Amino acid sequence: MTLMIGRFSKWMCVMLAFMPLCFANARGATPGEMMYESYVTGQMHHWRQALVLLERERVANANFTNLWNEALARYGYAGYCIEAKLPDEARLMVDAGWTCVTMMQRMAPDSGPLEALRGAFCELEMALSSVKIPVYGPMLYQASKRSMQLSPNDAYCLAERALYLWHAPSWVGGDRGEALVKYQQAIALLEKQNRQKDWYYLHTLTLLAQAFDSSQRVVEARAVYQKIIRIEPRYQRVTNQLYPAFCSRHTLP
Repeated sequence: MTLMIGRFSKWMCVMLAFMPLCFANARGATPGEMMYESYVTGQMHHWRQALVLLERERVANANFTNLWNEALARYGYAGYCIEAKLPDEARLMVDAGWTCVTMMQRMAPDSGPLEALRGAFCELEMALSSVKIPVYGPMLYQASKRSMQLSPNDAYCLAERALYLWHAPSWVGGDRGEALVKYQQAIALLEKQNRQKDWYYLHTLTLLAQAFDSSQRVVEARAVYQKIIRIEPRYQRVTNQLYPAFCSRHTLP
């Protein structure tokens, strides 16, 4: 079964690479723009095409930047696959992502963002199989902690640290109040870097809105949701699902 999935994945990538009417060729979009388009519209074929291009760039030149871009893209797509109940596709993404992470660790063993990314892949492993929590839980704890020690003012490290603090139990350092602070710090840095058209920026804003909502901080949650809609009204997950459900739950106009 795994072999069949691998062959299908390779075939799909070849087909996507030569689709003449695809988003990339029709509009000359970059991989980042394609992933953003997928994130806001839910049309994931743009993201798959971006992965083809990113893998091609990494094969041509396996430098840290190209490895990072491919690994982060695979992390994002794996998250989508897990949510969409596509575990086999998610497994392929995670395995390929780990390969990139391992190569980067040889190049930059003391990179804070890379530690945060390593922790992110540990999260994916636990999401794919709860029996792996005893293995990947401690790895996530160490990676999250070390990322902050190495790069305490990096937007990606802050966002991933916030995710850890939000979900981890208190006995391993979980702190939801501190998570909200870290999310807001990450967002401020991403905005300072003019990354509002980056899928990861919208992802982090969405997590903040949901965290505020879970904390019963309705005013703050609504403000973040409205900010998201103002920035990107095409973002279907928020405009069609999360925000209407939030308003209905809290009886808001």
